[in-house]
Amino acid sequence: RCHPLARELYPVLKREDFKIRRILSGFSILAKFVSWVECDSDGNKREDGVWYPIPSPKGVPASILRMLVSNREDLQSAHQKCYDINKQAVSSMTVSSSYLQRLPKHAKLVVKRQLIEILTGAGSFSIVAWMKQQEEGYDRLKATQMTSDLEDVLLIWEQRSRENSLSRMVRDPRWFGKYERSRSRVERAIRELRDGWPDMGVTR
Repeated sequence: RCHPLARELYPVLKREDFKIRRILSGFSILAKFVSWVECDSDGNKREDGVWYPIPSPKGVPASILRMLVSNREDLQSAHQKCYDINKQAVSSMTVSSSYLQRLPKHAKLVVKRQLIEILTGAGSFSIVAWMKQQEEGYDRLKATQMTSDLEDVLLIWEQRSRENSLSRMVRDPRWFGKYERSRSRVERAIRELRDGWPDMGVTR
């Protein structure tokens, strides 16, 4: 039997897929204003070189530029909807109780304390920029591991929230707002990592 969520989300995902294909095909109009040459990094032509775009001397008409900007905005909107669909689908999956029991009690045991302080703080933050500043560096493997760790952080926070949210809210009404803000920052960090590696897939 088809899952109720699949019946609800599949038509939306199918529409967004069609929209993305239409938008991408719209970029082909640039072919009229761009010529391509094959050369290596030194600019010397060779048979196994890379194709580089050479803009037309007359430039791209303003009407085409406006269309391209519109296409880019539509593509970003479609990407956001697809991400939201994926997030809904993943959130509907049941995490096994055995996996939850293996998680540590505190998020600082999963990721660095410094990162927890940043995630629970305020201001703008880029997880990719932060990782590049660390000794471990940033690559596909590190991005996948960090995504998995941040997903575990969310699970730990959600468990703790369910356990003491009522009493905590009575003692400190501001706690819930801080929790929601921090959770949103972690979700944005996960999205940034997955945007960098679209084919990352399931991390656990």
